[in-house]
Amino acid sequence: MTKMLNVSATGATDPDQVLIDLQRELWSRGIVLKQKGYTLRGKVADPLGKAKMSFELEVCMIQSLNMVGIRRKRLEGDAWCYKRICEQVLRLAGQQTAV
Repeated sequence: MTKMLNVSATGATDPDQVLIDLQRELWSRGIVLKQKGYTLRGKVADPLGKAKMSFELEVCMIQSLNMVGIRRKRLEGDAWCYKRICEQVLRLAGQQTAV
């Protein structure tokens, strides 16, 4: 059984669309992303280019709900910055549910 900690349900059933929406949202906020499969690694830098915070988001299926989820993980850096990113992800997840 997969751990469901730090997973936000989106209400969507198409993981590809959720991934595209996540990329668009994060890029619009100037977050540098690397993608491997359904996992996005993001990095937020200060004006000097030093990493302020890095995180990982994985688009996954929540089998019990038959919908797409977003698993969140802070890799390093500022916890408050990570909190703001998570709030944006949760807001996006809420928009997916409303659609």
